[in-house]
Amino acid sequence: MIEYSYKTLSSLQRTHSALKLLRSDNFAMVIAFFYQIFIKHSKRAVAAEIFEERFSDFLYSLEICTNTPKEYINYFIKQGFLRKFYNDEELLYELTPSVYKVFEFLASLEKKDFVGSETKLTLILTLLEKMEYEASSDEEVKITILQNQIEELQRKIKYLKLQKEIREDRRKLKELYQEIMELARKTLYDFSQIEENFKELNRKTKEKISSSSTKTEVLDFAFDAYKAIKKSEQGESFEAFWKLLRSPKNSQLQERIDKLYQNEIVAEFDKEMCLKNFQHELMQRAYKIQLLTDHLVQQLGNFIDERGWIENKRVVKLIDAIYKKILQNQEPPKITMQMELSSIEFSMPFEKDLYTIKKSESFTPVEHTYEEISFDTSMLFLKNFVDEKRLYKNIQKFFHIQSSFTLKELLEHFPPSQGIAEVIGYIALGVEKQEGVVHEERYEEVVLESEAKKIKLKIPQIVYVRK
Repeated sequence: MIEYSYKTLSSLQRTHSALKLLRSDNFAMVIAFFYQIFIKHSKRAVAAEIFEERFSDFLYSLEICTNTPKEYINYFIKQGFLRKFYNDEELLYELTPSVYKVFEFLASLEKKDFVGSETKLTLILTLLEKMEYEASSDEEVKITILQNQIEELQRKIKYLKLQKEIREDRRKLKELYQEIMELARKTLYDFSQIEENFKELNRKTKEKISSSSTKTEVLDFAFDAYKAIKKSEQGESFEAFWKLLRSPKNSQLQERIDKLYQNEIVAEFDKEMCLKNFQHELMQRAYKIQLLTDHLVQQLGNFIDERGWIENKRVVKLIDAIYKKILQNQEPPKITMQMELSSIEFSMPFEKDLYTIKKSESFTPVEHTYEEISFDTSMLFLKNFVDEKRLYKNIQKFFHIQSSFTLKELLEHFPPSQGIAEVIGYIALGVEKQEGVVHEERYEEVVLESEAKKIKLKIPQIVYVRK
């Protein structure tokens, strides 16, 4: 919660990027261009070359240029309106969470001819009921809540059976659609903030590790950072969201959106079909954050290894310094040699034999008998042919069940009959068709069973995503 004191609000006015953008003289120009290139077409990031070219054309059309396009872009980055990053050596630009908040604020200013109050209240009651269920640790209370839901559903079914004619309620459809659109827009905007939260957490952790003096403190901070990234409320919520997105319910989401636009009333409300690519956008943004969290954890590990190397190097230098000091202050030892001899035995070289004749050994030859063995030589020329068309058909069949799945799930659904060769075929098809994404940081165990033996393979996790 924001503290609504004069001091806090004054500081926000000076430092927060969203408020700086609202107070900027270039507010209209910035928002108009950002809407055209990012929001209108649901673009998360834009290549720098395309961005600069379109921005130059946009400024020329306005005829109000006081600076060059490059100077404006550097100003946007410095003020926190825009962020630049590299992806496979390509420079990209993306909006910051503060700019998304400005767009959300501007959307709330729009005057609505129709405000669905009933749907909002129903949603609040549903959420309160769900909170009551989750907050209760009493089994009987939870069972009572579920029984009430069943009774409510039965009443609705009974009412539908008594109705002679079922008509679409235009008002309710409009209310529900407005609520869905608002939640969908906020969900996509929130991904930018989630990404920013993880990056901020990583930055603070590195600062703590840099300022720590002992190795124990470094490891403590590292484990705390891992918990904060993966085991925090933010991390666990995103992990649950990612599992839900990759579950069979995800395919139901797209099916329901497609059915939604088959309704004439909904098609009239949303002629631009804003929700058509909602599932694809969710997958893209969620996958980016999933890669980001894995990268941050790996980056922290590398950072700790570097700190450990520096620490070990410092210890080696101290040991060398101590060793040199010892050598400088040490007096040379006095060397003496004494031998006590009781009796000495002499052995002259000519007393030994120069050569000893070896005795010859006789060998009796042994006759060996060999049996003629006949076998089918055609077995040497057999090739284990893997039909890639069959494998690709299996991948496409599984896409009808789930829109995304791992190689392990695919092999469990279609057990390989040709062993490792078939597994390699699935991996090659995923890379060739650009439908498989390899997670080099994660590993899965795949078990291949045959009549003779059982083989366990440890391979990087491969996720197949429908194009």
